[in-house]
Formats: sequence, C-alpha cells, structure tokens
Amino acid sequence: MSWRLTLLTFLSFNVCSGFAQTNISREEGMAVIKMKENRFPKFNRELNHLLDNDNKLKFLKFIRANGSRGPAFAQSNDGSITFDLYYFETQVPEFDDNRLVVVLFHELGHLYDNVSSTASEREEQAFRFSILKLRKLADTGDCEPLATGLKNMRLRSNSNNLSDPHSIGLKNLVLSSLFLESEKYVSNGCKESEDQLQKKYSRESRLRDLLPSFRVVRDALNYRELYYHSNIPKSNKDNLYVYVSKRDDGQVILRLRIQYEGNNPIGVKSYLLQTGEREIIITPPQNGSISRGQDGNRFYSFYDYNVNRYTFKAVNDIVAANEVKLTYVGSNGTESRLIKSKEIEAIQKTLELYELLGGEAVN
Repeated sequence: MSWRLTLLTFLSFNVCSGFAQTNISREEGMAVIKMKENRFPKFNRELNHLLDNDNKLKFLKFIRANGSRGPAFAQSNDGSITFDLYYFETQVPEFDDNRLVVVLFHELGHLYDNVSSTASEREEQAFRFSILKLRKLADTGDCEPLATGLKNMRLRSNSNNLSDPHSIGLKNLVLSSLFLESEKYVSNGCKESEDQLQKKYSRESRLRDLLPSFRVVRDALNYRELYYHSNIPKSNKDNLYVYVSKRDDGQVILRLRIQYEGNNPIGVKSYLLQTGEREIIITPPQNGSISRGQDGNRFYSFYDYNVNRYTFKAVNDIVAANEVKLTYVGSNGTESRLIKSKEIEAIQKTLELYELLGGEAVN
C-alpha cells in the first residue's frame, strides 16, 4: 500500500471546549490501527482502499480524547479525518467493525460536501453519502455495515435534541426514498425486491429515452457530470433554466440559472416571477453572487445557484403555470419578458431527469 498522505508528526496536550485530548503522530496512529486489524478487518480494508484511491482524503490525524469527541471528525478545509484511538484501544461495544465503517464513510461524506450551508444540512448530506457507499458494499455481499448504519440512523432520528445537527439532519433523511428503499433492501436480505426491481427497470428505461435530449458535460475538476437540456442555450442570452449536477460520490444536485442579456447594463439586482396570481422574488446575496460581463456591445449577467426549498417550489409552479412573466429588476431600470414554452419544456424534462438520477424534492 502507498502511504501518500502528508505526515503529521507532533505530540501535544490540548484543552479545548472543556475536554482534554492528546494529539498523536500519524505513525503511532497507523500502528494502532494496524495492530487492531483482526478486530476491525472491514474498517482496515475500506480505510486502506480510500488512502490509495480517494483524492478527497488528504490527511489522517489521530488523537486520544477518551471518547469525548466521538470516534472521528472531518475537516474539509484540509481534507483530513481525525480518529480517536480510544475507540480502537478500548472495548466500546456499540462501535464494532461495522459501525466504524459507517463512521468512516460518514466523515468522508463531509469532505465531499460543498453544497450545504447549515450544520444539519452537512450532517444530512454526510449520512446520505454513507448510505450510497454502504449500498455498494451490500451489493458485493456485505450487508452488515448498511444494516448497522440504517438502524442507528433511524434510532438517532427519534431524538428530541434539537441542538444536535445529526438528529435534525436525520429527521429529513429518514423520510427520503433513498433511506426507505434502503431499509426495504436490507429487510429483503440486501436483495432487490420484485417491486424495487420493477421500479429500477422502469427508471432505467425512462432514462434511456430521456438522456438523448441532454448535453452531458464532464467537470473533471469537481468530479461531476453536468446535464443540460438541449433547449438550453450555450450563450448568455436571456434564459431561465435548471440543470443537474451528479457528483461521482452519487450526490445529485439541482441548480438554477437566470440569464439576462441586453444593449444596456441595467444592473440586475433581483428577479420577479409572476405565475398566475403568485409572485416569486429571487434576491441573490449582496456579495457578488450575480456574475456580470460584456460581449461586444451586449451586456450580460447571470445568477447560478443550488436550488433551495423556496426555489424548488417556484420551479414547479413555473412548469404548472399557463403563462410566466419574468422581470429583471435592476438599479438602472427593469426589463420584462414572458418565459418561452421551450424554456418550460426544458425545466419540466430536467426535473424528471433529476428525479430519475436519484434527486429528491428539496424540502
């Protein structure tokens, strides 16, 4: 195995947030993990595989904190996962080999997450990531880590501790089709039921029919595929559309982009959508989130962001409406236009693709 990770070779004693911890060198930490390989064979196998093959995991760190911080935590700013050796050197019955595999994938999920804005969203995405990883293990014949993970996630979701972002995130996750379908999968001995197989085949068939209508762009830098409906222009001309980002870790994200192009720089600040009797105002944060530029004598701007709960409902309202008016509200004037039928068709088909690829309603 190739130890390509940068070494952390320090030993110190810290008191932080009311608990004491000793920082352990990487060499000593890895020696402990290796020494416990017979007790944690699955964890060692998956950890070694990630060290050799996963570009998101850049550092391993080790501490002894007597379990005060949990078995592990991730830091996305440096791509590290820190393990408390207490869980390897001490008998902690609830953290067996299967549970530590779940912990490993959960922390790896934090390194991949670049879409969440709150602590509970970050935990939800990390749990979602771990389920996808555990499903792959189950597909190869090892069902126990997935069963262990789902059981503990379900239990923790019942907590009334509203200060715990893990519990809050899990309250959303346990309602998702990913979680519910995975529970059915486990209850069937980690085999697809007839109902699940039928849904899978139907989804794959519809995907084959739908994909020719999309441009698929590989974003190698961010490890993802981007799906654009063929009605979406490649230029900055006036358009409102959604597109799908599917990351290599399995996470499916819906994004919305609103473009304006005109002869005058109206200084777009917000967008007003009118669908029947409903008005929807989209106001980007005042931190340069609207991109602006000039192409010859034409001025353009666009706002491109992850769809949130509010926008998801707005997008569905656009599809359901007979007529939609979009007003670009600027500091130097306003301009309005009707959303074209081909824009609505693109949104409708993209929402369907998003669901077929595994995306869920944003709530």
